[in-house]
Amino acid sequence: MEPSDDGHFIVIEGRRWRATDPTIAAPKAHDEYAEQSARARVRVAKIALGERGMAWWEQTTDERMARWESGL
Repeated sequence: MEPSDDGHFIVIEGRRWRATDPTIAAPKAHDEYAEQSARARVRVAKIALGERGMAWWEQTTDERMARWESGL
């Protein structure tokens, strides 16, 4: 993993990814329930955005809109 010249991206196997803002604090509360809850919300958001689950191009516009409304 290598940062881009401006530090806004990282490059992994030739693919550019947006880097996390280093000024954002990421404290660990060691709260298992809070972590599970956060992971569940991230999963729902990723499905709604089409990053997980059925591919967006395999859904109708109505199916995609229903996915967005239920997840976001």
